[in-house]
Amino acid sequence: MEKIQKFILISTVIGMVLSLLYLFGFWQAFNINILNYITLADVLKYGLYPISTFVVLVLLIYVPLVIIEGAFPHKEDENSPEIDYRKIRVWSGGLLVFFVILVALFINGYIKFMTITMLLPFGVTLILMNLPSFKKNFPYALYRFCIISISLVLVFNSFPMGNNVAEIRKNKNQQLKIDGEISKYTYIDVTDKYLFLWNKETNSVKVMKLENISSFEFSVD
Repeated sequence: MEKIQKFILISTVIGMVLSLLYLFGFWQAFNINILNYITLADVLKYGLYPISTFVVLVLLIYVPLVIIEGAFPHKEDENSPEIDYRKIRVWSGGLLVFFVILVALFINGYIKFMTITMLLPFGVTLILMNLPSFKKNFPYALYRFCIISISLVLVFNSFPMGNNVAEIRKNKNQQLKIDGEISKYTYIDVTDKYLFLWNKETNSVKVMKLENISSFEFSVD
């Protein structure tokens, strides 16, 4: 029971962090502090759902590795005089981080974004997985690699993912009707109490209280 409670607590904390990163990434594009419109209790509801598909995809990649590691557990003999696995991982991680930094400095666009958010976490993981605290809690190397890399990939991608979704919303052509009348604004998002709208011509945001609206309709094409 204690382990289950610990797992729930850790999962909640991770979920809150990922949700906040996504929300800040999304609403920063509109220069809005979303915490002025929602409570901390609402963070998981509004932040975790948009990235849930990405979380599931990442887990589908790594869960089989964890199952294999659990079915055939083994510890690496890092005291072997023939191969120093710890140094190999540190050097590999360091080289990968160095490569990512070079790409970030000299390459622009989508390749730069994907390199930083997808490859850098693995480089950092190769370095962090040798720390005594991680080795103590996760003694098996493959499982340790999965846990750390999953967390870092999600953390590195949540904020930029929110920002990218916001840019898509900004540039989307859609018809919005509020109380049956066509609006010059487009839909951004909605909370329990507020409707957020975007005007592409003036680059402005309009916030309306739902209690003052009978209905709103927007296209999803």
